[in-house]
Amino acid sequence: MYCLKCQKNVADGEKCPTCGEPLKKELSLDEKTTLIQALHKQENKHRDLFDRGMSALVLGGIFLIIGFIFFSLSFKLNLNNQADNTRYLRPDSFEFVVAAASLSVGGCSLIFGIVYVILQTRKLRVLKHDIEEIQVSNTTLVDKTGLLVPEVLANLKVKVKNRQAIKAAEKEKKSAK
Repeated sequence: MYCLKCQKNVADGEKCPTCGEPLKKELSLDEKTTLIQALHKQENKHRDLFDRGMSALVLGGIFLIIGFIFFSLSFKLNLNNQADNTRYLRPDSFEFVVAAASLSVGGCSLIFGIVYVILQTRKLRVLKHDIEEIQVSNTTLVDKTGLLVPEVLANLKVKVKNRQAIKAAEKEKKSAK
């Protein structure tokens, strides 16, 4: 159930625990429009946060690639023995410092991006579901959003059945000619 004043999804009850406003189930057209606009505004905010997470993912990947390149460059030849062609890791070299900094920044950015993308994807799914429910039902009561995997599997199953029906219809059409 959504509070019309603070536009937050709250538990069922008489009053909103956040603002103390009495909760209403049925919506007039103006209230419905106002609530849906507020939810779309929240959706835009979470989409911006999702974009921030995707940017962090890309930057993290770039920093990791740079870090691995500089790490491979931090291996130097032993200058004391010209006959020995083995390479040794030089932790005091500039390349190693750049590699360590790039790998740490890239790893943190990648983890931050993954967490942000997962959290914002869930919030966007919930908001999209709630907007659709409010538009259809004209009430502030919304069902709980389903889990992603069962929804995807159900949609996939429907698409496969539709594709099989289309192929069967095409076969019948060809055999009728």
